[in-house]
Amino acid sequence: MCHANTNDLQPGDVLLFYRSKDIKAVAAVGVVERTLRSRDPAEVVSFVGRRTVYSPAEISTMCRRVRPLLAILFRQDRFIEPPWSRELLNDQGLLTGSPQTIGRVRKEGLRWLHERLAESP
Repeated sequence: MCHANTNDLQPGDVLLFYRSKDIKAVAAVGVVERTLRSRDPAEVVSFVGRRTVYSPAEISTMCRRVRPLLAILFRQDRFIEPPWSRELLNDQGLLTGSPQTIGRVRKEGLRWLHERLAESP
């Protein structure tokens, strides 16, 4: 769940999970199943069910912010070993700096990404 300003996520889209607090690298891959954008805490709680680390009270607080809450249901696809560092992602054209929010992989990096995903289990 987040307040990212995007409505581009579609079922089947690949998600790269970047760990910014510690290793500064992509460590996991997921696949979007469904999304919901809402300000209604009850709707969000019903949508995510038990697939969240947030309590209903935390979800309620998040829903009171300026932007509606974006909830993303996804399935975990794999862990990346070794993780892909920010420097590697920049060198391969996926990023131009540190990721700050949900964003699209740059066109220049798509081929590299597809090749890496095809070769890792």
